[in-house]
Amino acid sequence: TVLTQLIQEVAQLEASNYTSDSWATLDQALQTANQVMADPQATQEQVNDAVSALQHAKAALVEV
Repeated sequence: TVLTQLIQEVAQLEASNYTSDSWATLDQALQTANQVMADPQATQEQVNDAVSALQHAKAALVEV
């Protein structure tokens, strides 16, 4: 799924390459995305929200 691919992409990023604030936002979105992935009762809306949050957090990363 799109969410699975995005989680895998983000997992390959190195925290040390980005500011701590921008990484913290990404990390929170990643945790939420993983919770949604693990929930067999997750709705499509929850999946869409997790994808959106993770995409925005990834795009907002600030390199150091």
